Amino acid sequence: MTFFKPIRLWIILIAAGLLALCFAAPNTQAAVNKTKPAKPPTTAAKPAEIPQNYSLRYRAFWGGVEAAEMEFSVSESKSDFDATFNFQTKGLINKLWKFVIDGETHGIFNSPTPSTRVYAANSKLRGKEKRYSWSYDPKNKLARTIDDPNIENIISDDLRRDVTDPLGGIMQLRAMVRGAKNKSDLKSLTGQKIPVFDGRKRFDLIIQSVGGHDEKLGDKNYSLIDLGMSIVPIAGFKDRDSDNWKASKITMSVADDGMYFPVKIQIDTDWATAIIRLSGGCIGKNCAQTGL
Repeated sequence: MTFFKPIRLWIILIAAGLLALCFAAPNTQAAVNKTKPAKPPTTAAKPAEIPQNYSLRYRAFWGGVEAAEMEFSVSESKSDFDATFNFQTKGLINKLWKFVIDGETHGIFNSPTPSTRVYAANSKLRGKEKRYSWSYDPKNKLARTIDDPNIENIISDDLRRDVTDPLGGIMQLRAMVRGAKNKSDLKSLTGQKIPVFDGRKRFDLIIQSVGGHDEKLGDKNYSLIDLGMSIVPIAGFKDRDSDNWKASKITMSVADDGMYFPVKIQIDTDWATAIIRLSGGCIGKNCAQTGL
């Protein structure tokens, strides 16, 4: 059945990129020589940078029925980031269209925009496996496909230049929101776009509107920034898929708390509404005990 395909793609695209900032730094203690104090160095040693590690869990609902769940983990420093995710269908959806995807991305922060360097994802739908991947060519500033070079004949070099992957796209969005908040000008986000290439398809994410509201999710109250978004298919789409993606409307609600992580995403289609909600998370080594 074809009606599930666009929503499956949307959940993968956006939910895979959901992220939050949970800061965790281990306790450290300087060693002391009690018999003979060490001579102070003439230049203080620069402490090693400690990456921020965090993990999130989300649940997705399709027409009010639980459809999928996802786990997303990130290790992030001031210079670069690594992210992994696992997505799988649940309940009735899983019985009809069993789908699993695992992915990972590595990127750097480039003054201060996140920029993907390597992206790969492995999917399995009803037993059929596929792999999507690309790496960044710094000389030509474009994405080079790894597993299927023929994609480069379909999606030209110009369309693969200065692009990000789906996870990197969410990280770029978060950086854009932070920049606009620092300038006290969230409305400036309207019209901004993020060029995305997932190894098979090339599309633009475009912010159409900016608003806000307060909402209680679970046992927490959130002040949310609402980003109305659309997708513009660029290359690699079948005609029907392209029309479905164009018709979908997205509202991504990020926490207005200085961290700007998505806590809720609503995707409206011609068939039904999909909602993705933050369901839990953890920090560093305390993942087994600590929840968001």
